[in-house]
Amino acid sequence: MPRLILKKNDVLVREFEFDRSKTVFMVGADVENDLVVDDENISSKHLKVERINNSFYLQIINTAFPTQFNGRPLLRRVQIVDGDEITLGEYSLLFRHDKTPLPAANYDEDLEIIGADDPVNVFEFDPTEPVQTPPNLNENIVFEQAISSQSDSSEIIDLPKLSDAFVTGTGKDDNGVDISEEKHSDYYLLAIHGPYIGKRYPLKRGDTKIGRDNTLNDIIIRNNEDGVLDPSVSRRHATVSYRNGQFFVTDKRSKTRTFVNQTKLEPTDEVVVHEGDEIEIVSDQKSTIFRLTRTDVSDFRSPRKAGLWWVRYSGRLFVLLSLVSIVVAAGAIGLYVKNQKAISQKPEQLKLVEEVWFLAPASLGDRLTTATLAVSDLDGNGQVDIVFTDTENHLTALDGVTKTKLWQNTELEVRYDIPIVLADLNKNGLQDVLVVGLDGRLHAYDGANGAEIWLSPILGEAVSGPPVVDDFNDDGLNDVAICSQAGDIHIGYGSVFEVNWKRIATQFSFKASPSCADLDDDGQNEIFIGTEDGKLLTVTEDGNVAILNLSEKINEAAGEVGKRHVLRKPAAFGDLDGDGVPDMIAGSVAGDFLAMSGLTQRPIWHEKLHHASLFTEQNFAPVVGKLNDDNFDDVVLVTNQLIRVVAGSNDAGNPKPVLWDYYVDAEDYFVAAPALADFNKDGSNDVIIAARSGTVSVFDGKSGKI
Repeated sequence: MPRLILKKNDVLVREFEFDRSKTVFMVGADVENDLVVDDENISSKHLKVERINNSFYLQIINTAFPTQFNGRPLLRRVQIVDGDEITLGEYSLLFRHDKTPLPAANYDEDLEIIGADDPVNVFEFDPTEPVQTPPNLNENIVFEQAISSQSDSSEIIDLPKLSDAFVTGTGKDDNGVDISEEKHSDYYLLAIHGPYIGKRYPLKRGDTKIGRDNTLNDIIIRNNEDGVLDPSVSRRHATVSYRNGQFFVTDKRSKTRTFVNQTKLEPTDEVVVHEGDEIEIVSDQKSTIFRLTRTDVSDFRSPRKAGLWWVRYSGRLFVLLSLVSIVVAAGAIGLYVKNQKAISQKPEQLKLVEEVWFLAPASLGDRLTTATLAVSDLDGNGQVDIVFTDTENHLTALDGVTKTKLWQNTELEVRYDIPIVLADLNKNGLQDVLVVGLDGRLHAYDGANGAEIWLSPILGEAVSGPPVVDDFNDDGLNDVAICSQAGDIHIGYGSVFEVNWKRIATQFSFKASPSCADLDDDGQNEIFIGTEDGKLLTVTEDGNVAILNLSEKINEAAGEVGKRHVLRKPAAFGDLDGDGVPDMIAGSVAGDFLAMSGLTQRPIWHEKLHHASLFTEQNFAPVVGKLNDDNFDDVVLVTNQLIRVVAGSNDAGNPKPVLWDYYVDAEDYFVAAPALADFNKDGSNDVIIAARSGTVSVFDGKSGKI
């Protein structure tokens, strides 16, 4: 009975027998898999095992975590046989199948039989050892290790005196002639195109065999340009034979065939080749083209006789494309200057034009009013894209140009009440997507294609809000912090291959999301979280937690005693007094805002915003940015009914100058925190905010005019 034996650190966990009634079996951390391996370093759907007839094939579904097959990275689909071992972090899977059919091959036809009626090209790993240098060689022979990534074990021989050189061979040729002491000819095959370009291969005075199998051939064409096995090249692909002073080329019934000077060889053909002729070993990835030359000729020019037309004329194409590129570049520069001029010019009249990208069915009512979305250039094409939770709570990304789906994840149900966070997690210069799932985990996806980057451990009870992303340990990689309402702080430290998670347990209750800044000016960001009883926690890089009683600070500034201030919004940071160090602005549920010096924690100003009694939570998180022409950061304070902009100032006599206010009727209250951007191109940020009625208003940052 075929089965997988699951072990953790060599300790048996369980044995999984394959159900005869099924052909596809899934392995991963999700409970819906056939074989569940519950570990934070294993993807929800990690591996797929497929049965075709009596053969089994393994395929990796998610590459976020390193997976090895028999000690080598698992990159593609591969056939598994009895004794193969798969490694997933601390776990290993041993495949046992006493009746595994051995792959067979007919060397005359070169057909790799890996399972009857199997239509799939199976990825192979190179299990062979490097070719050993034969003993007792003529001392004039210099062996050079083939320059190839991964496992290209062929050796290239540089023979200064080919007529006197000998190479020890193994076995006999197709005619039974012993070639163990066979002389080389005075000719080479030069690789002039393809993965092996730049290499020279000597031709024998007999048969020189070309193919993928390094035990059957003299010239080994095995890997593609990425150093990965190219299965489209046959094990025995072609042979170059020397007889009666001439070279002949035959194709050994290869899968993709052999060409001589664009002439396709049939299995029965034997074509004479002369000096300068070109032989193409065809691949469905990138073909290898050889040129036949004498030993004293090194003609590595691009192909002239073999290959597709664009290969043969690549030199001329390069010159032509260079000229075209110069013309296009000149036009692009002109267009750029024109666009920059248009971008920098102040518009006569600012207009917002509505454009429908996604329309939910009418039967869903107001369900989309609770959806969350974020915008950024996800695919690097210079246009803003949108990622949002759709009507089924699935994550969907829309292309900013075509308004069609970039990608969609239908496996995860997203917590639509927690905002989507965008950040570059894998250092590719593009924004990636962070969401909280209904499974209680934080999920990270590549913004360009939706592939899972990593998955957090289960975060316990409901999280308090979205995560904050920044470099907390100054290693150049983004880290993540998120809190649970039960009082746990989860910090994920980014590394090259995975995220290392740390949990800090506190006695507090959180309903605020964390934020971060370097307030102590030590070059490393601290994490800040407000609590339900008015405390502000500061978490340093080493995991230490400092507690500030913000309720007392607010009461002192407001002239009140004993009032508890609930903190449910993230703190904001900016240089309000011009000392070069970020200051902090925090707000309470009751509408109190306190600005404090980042260095001394002394209050800079306090502001109380009044509200209508129908709202239980009146304020949104403060927003910081430059809204006027000075060098200080300004603060936008928003309740459900009021926008107030407080300018930054270093005037001790007037530390809280108010730039402008805007009130809205209680029946048409604000529904979200504002965003800042320079809409009218005057060099300062403006304020954009949405109201319950569906209206979107843009306020001039300096004057407050709509």
